[in-house]
Amino acid sequence: MKNIVIFSNCAGNIIKNMFEKHPFTKDKYCIYYISNYENLNKQKIEDSHIGVLSNCDIFMYQPLNQHYTESEYDISTIKQYLQDNTIILKINFYRFRGFWYNSEYKPYDNYGNYKFLSMNYYGIHDSFINFNTTNKNDVIDKINNIQISRDELLLFFNNELRKFKIIDDNSDVDMFEYFINNYKTKQLFHDPFHPTNLFFYEIFRQIIIKLENYELKYEDYDFIDLLNDMEMTHWALPILPIVKNILDIKFGESVYVFYPPEYADKKIYMNIYDYYYIRLSHQNFKNYLDNLN
Repeated sequence: MKNIVIFSNCAGNIIKNMFEKHPFTKDKYCIYYISNYENLNKQKIEDSHIGVLSNCDIFMYQPLNQHYTESEYDISTIKQYLQDNTIILKINFYRFRGFWYNSEYKPYDNYGNYKFLSMNYYGIHDSFINFNTTNKNDVIDKINNIQISRDELLLFFNNELRKFKIIDDNSDVDMFEYFINNYKTKQLFHDPFHPTNLFFYEIFRQIIIKLENYELKYEDYDFIDLLNDMEMTHWALPILPIVKNILDIKFGESVYVFYPPEYADKKIYMNIYDYYYIRLSHQNFKNYLDNLN
């Protein structure tokens, strides 16, 4: 078996699981995942990490926006531990804000054990700032009547596409064309920073082409469904109806799930109206939970 080390954010863990679960790769590779963001504050590389790096046949890493020269986990230092014949693949941090125009307001981080991402994050559309109601019909009416300039949205969207292209140009897989061909009909991102497993599967498929000169089945939903519990939907952000209309997005309402267990007491499936309703106040979230079957 060949040894692969993946140095990445949480996206790398999804790719790791695809390698470990897919019938074509599960007996071919031994995968070791190192979280980049959890180690960049450390000055010295752990001995266990030096061991796997010095013995890996394939090293996949996520380039960072800056150098962390105070840490030996800076990519330039890590590469010094690799063998001369190690195959190196650069898989960028794919993100895309284009569906979430003017959505930067986040009212609160958690309700009980139900947790939203606790950072300055893209959340509720800013037209909901100072909007307070306990009536869900008010929320439905508000969402359905949000107005966005078509020209401004398209300008914003195309600018985000250019950013995505720059990200893709700095990667050893080609996801820009795949995105352009599919974003209207398939959900490729749960939020600006978390792609769907469908998107990750195409990255995985292209990696296998590079490593094995073999093409896995295109969009193998039977396999992708095996990793449903790893979908990063617990930070999902709904796309407004007006945005879908302007951008001609055809895929239907997504299922938003609070998962894994550290982010929720149980899974919750909701539509866009539920999502905005619960984010307005803790009381709304309580009302919503009380009415769940």
